[in-house]
Formats: sequence, C-alpha cells, structure tokens
Amino acid sequence: MERQGSLLPELFYAIICRGAGSLVRHNAAFDSLRSLAEAGIWPAPWFLKMPVMKNMPKSALLLALSSLFGLSAMVLAGSCQPSKKCESRGLVLLSPETLLGMARADSLFPLKGIVKDSLGRELDESVKESILKAELGASFYADEEGEIKEIVVRPPSLEDELLLIQLVETDKFLEREVPYIPIDCSKKVEILHYVLERDRGARGQPVGVDLSGNIDGNNQNILNNLVRQCGFPRHEEVGDFGMIGVFIVIQHAPPDMRGYYYSYLEEAVKRGEFPMSSLALVMDRMLGFDHKKEQVYGTQMLNAGGEITVLPIRDPENVDKRRAEIGLGPLKDYISKFQ
Repeated sequence: MERQGSLLPELFYAIICRGAGSLVRHNAAFDSLRSLAEAGIWPAPWFLKMPVMKNMPKSALLLALSSLFGLSAMVLAGSCQPSKKCESRGLVLLSPETLLGMARADSLFPLKGIVKDSLGRELDESVKESILKAELGASFYADEEGEIKEIVVRPPSLEDELLLIQLVETDKFLEREVPYIPIDCSKKVEILHYVLERDRGARGQPVGVDLSGNIDGNNQNILNNLVRQCGFPRHEEVGDFGMIGVFIVIQHAPPDMRGYYYSYLEEAVKRGEFPMSSLALVMDRMLGFDHKKEQVYGTQMLNAGGEITVLPIRDPENVDKRRAEIGLGPLKDYISKFQ
C-alpha cells in the first residue's frame, strides 16, 4: 500500500520532514497546531492540553514534539510526497482540475463522503462547513465511478484556499440567472473593446448588443453570454485590449463570478496570454475582500478619507520578493500612488 503522505497534518510533516527549527520560525503554524488539538483533529490533543505544555515556551515545546515523533520519522521516511492512489480502499485522489470540472458540471455539491482526519478517524459532518469556508484544506477521494467517498482534512495551504474558494463560488455562480443576449462571435474584439471603454465611463453600444443601465451588471451579462456562446476569449482572437476588457469585468464582478472565472485567467497566464501581475489583483481581491483571508501580493487596500489601509498580507516580510517575481514594484511605491 502506498503511503498517503499528503494526508498527514502539515504541522506533523514540518516536524518529521523539515525539523522543529522550521516551526519555531512560524508561530502561525504553531497556533494552528493548538487549534487542531482543541478541535480534536490533531492526533494527540491531550499532549497539548497538559498544564505544563500550555505554559511551555513555543520553541521548547516544538523541540519536545520533534523528539517525540523522532521514531515516527523513521517509520514514515519517504512518505512526505503525496500519492494519487490508496490501493487498499480502491480510492483515487481527485485533482484540482477534476474537482473544478465537477463543480462546473454541478455534480460536486452538496459534498458527499465521509470526513476523516489524517489518521483515518471519522469526523463529524459539521467539519464540512469548515471545508466550504476554506478554514481546512481537504483531499477528495473517489471510487472508480468518480463518486466522492472520503474527504481527508488538513491545515489549509494557499493552494487549498484558492481551490476551495473557486469550488464554492462556482456552485453559487451556476445558480444565478444570466439574461440571454445574442452574441455575434465574429465581433468579439469590438464587444470587448466596448466593455472596456464603458467601464472607463464611455457610452455607446457595441455592434449586435443593445444594453443600457448599470454598467458593471451589463458588462457582466455581456461577458457571460460571450463565454457561453463563443468560448472564453483567447489573446490571439481579441488582442491585449480584449483581454484587458475580460479582466476588468471579472475584477469588478461579484465574488461568485470572480471565483468561477479565476481558473480561466490562470490558464491564460500559463499560456502566456495574460500577465501574472493582473492575475495577482484578482487573487488578492478574491482572498482579501471576498473571503477575508490574507492576500498574497498586497494589491488590495481600503481608502478611508485618504488614509490607506492595506488588507492583511500573508508572510508580509517577503511580499516585495513575491511582487518582484511577477513584475510588480515594491509595496511602498504601490501604496504611494493612492496617497
């Protein structure tokens, strides 16, 4: 039987595969350990609840944990990489692409399957609510027919949060009514240019589309109908301005629409058709504004009477490094543009 390394709690892995030193530098991870213990998901909650452990400095406790699980490290050696198959149960780990496909096909929700922790202990059905809020990461296992049978939870990574947000918002998006607008697919360029200019405050009507009223709402209806009737725009078809029009509509859309189209923009980035610096804006808005989670690149902020407040950022010490990797300047320079 292959080891399902990804199913062990992330913190357990840090101790076994990376050493306690890495945890000492990450107090947030340590606090997550206590939270998991209190929720009964961590395999040894009694250990952390002991009075002596509650009062022990974090660094000392982490070293103690490292020693406690030293033997486990030898047993689990080589298990720090996830496997896609659990042969004993005949279940297969579903990929993010498969899960997104199921969500778009309206076959993912309501979530089915037994929820378990990394040690195989069955958890209460209420844990699914934490999954839907992206408060827990999850691996979904299905049988040969593709039906989800088990959901194994863990502390959430950024990838977990982004995926779960997309799944939930896609389900919401499919419930919305989209007024039908006939789209002439040969005029995608003109239509997307109109959408972009209208967002900027211009007026007028694109060829073959007759709308008036709320700008954002109408632009969203245009894009939704265009995608349904013509497919998601490609750069080779609509050029830079067309792709900017797509981005502007999604960035100004409600959370469900943003979550639904996020993966389309992500694929465009992988094809070199859309800049990662623009996807970062969508990502940060989805995380920071839509779901009150820490953003990645610091692009989202509040402006109250000229006072700029940047929404919380994960690992803020390295935010400028992340920004530089995708072609963005230092955060302080970005903030100064709004002051």
